[in-house]
Amino acid sequence: MEKKLMAHEEKLSETKQKISANSQSVLLIGNTNDTIMARDENFFTSRLLTQVGYRYAISTSGNSDSSNGGDSVNMKMTLEQLLKTDPDVIILMTGKTDDLDADGKRPIEKNVLWKKLKAVKNGHVYHVDRAVWSLRRSVDGANAILDELQKEIPASKK
Repeated sequence: MEKKLMAHEEKLSETKQKISANSQSVLLIGNTNDTIMARDENFFTSRLLTQVGYRYAISTSGNSDSSNGGDSVNMKMTLEQLLKTDPDVIILMTGKTDDLDADGKRPIEKNVLWKKLKAVKNGHVYHVDRAVWSLRRSVDGANAILDELQKEIPASKK
């Protein structure tokens, strides 16, 4: 197990260097069918993203109304709230339950407010597999996410 953890730490460091997130804001979105469901900063994958250098775009820990005692929660957001948050990078988790049109797009992706988002305008919306990014909460799961980050997300030019 110690070897596995050391290998994970190396992969984490390698990913951090490769993608050069430079504290860009990132938001992990799980569902957009009826409402936007964003993961908070305490979610396993959200924490992993901050470990490689991203700044998580939303926080519940400083808000006493939605404070969750350190447990992860899904946060319902409107497109207007998402536009106000306006993350540099959006990671959109996809799965079998997502509503898709004939072009394979989610209805939200055709909304005029969606198109105003910084991440959308700059081509920094990444579609990832929800099963990998949301359900595998282990060292192996973290490593699978890091592999995908290195492969799919280009190095930042900041």
